[in-house]
Amino acid sequence: MEIKWIEPDSEAINAIITPGIRNLKAEDNLETVYLGGFEQDRLVCFAVFSRRLNEDPSEIYLEYLYTIPDSRDAGRCRTFVDACSAYLAEFSVRYILVKYCLVPDAAIGFNGLMRGCRFTPLSLTGRLLHYNSRDLKRRGAIQMILKNRDNLPPVECFERAGEDIVLSYLRKRGSIPVFSYAIDTAFSQVFINNNEVDAAIVASSPDGETLYISALYMDDIAKQKNMFLSLFSECLDAASRKLNDDFDIYFQLGDESIVQNLLTVFNPPDEEYMILEYMLCTNS
Repeated sequence: MEIKWIEPDSEAINAIITPGIRNLKAEDNLETVYLGGFEQDRLVCFAVFSRRLNEDPSEIYLEYLYTIPDSRDAGRCRTFVDACSAYLAEFSVRYILVKYCLVPDAAIGFNGLMRGCRFTPLSLTGRLLHYNSRDLKRRGAIQMILKNRDNLPPVECFERAGEDIVLSYLRKRGSIPVFSYAIDTAFSQVFINNNEVDAAIVASSPDGETLYISALYMDDIAKQKNMFLSLFSECLDAASRKLNDDFDIYFQLGDESIVQNLLTVFNPPDEEYMILEYMLCTNS
């Protein structure tokens, strides 16, 4: 199989690739690489890679992987990935990283594909829970939060608490995902007691329309007091002031116990995704 660069607007892939992947090339400070696998000058596979220009040049993300339907068999996809790996290694790429959010049924098949292509799983336990702000209000969750809020200690946003101090503490605790959205100091909330972080919620809205909660930390005392109610209500108030009244909320949480605690406050989510992360060493 021969590996060649492909132009992003190539007619061969333009009708197949998803709009989200196609729009990657418009992002500032993001380099995209389109590679095609050819057999006898016929395109049988292609992949889209991306990397930030100001980040580690030895790492690149696999954003999209596709095999032409009539060329699919058990070994062709792995052959293509191996060929891409060797090709990228010539440009000093050492690690190919993958991160996808898929519904549980699709995640099982995708995991098999990645393992078959020799990718090493970094995480298979993260979950992404999706809610809608109006639906939460209709379900009574917000009313319950407001009812209990006056009995809970006050929290404050990261900006007032000292963002660097809080994030440094949470990273030491392993409470910040390696891959997470940028921190929004107005949405993110923290409770500090005697100069110690007892509870924190890390949130952001990169698109100005959706609230992403990428980390939640509570020590044992905060769990007993159900500090989540106070943290989340403040976070939601900040989001309501900046976003439209009807916005989506995504919880990206890797700790299964926190997910279960979350589900005791809210009904099961509208949608649930598995967060899958993998890595392939190009010199393996």
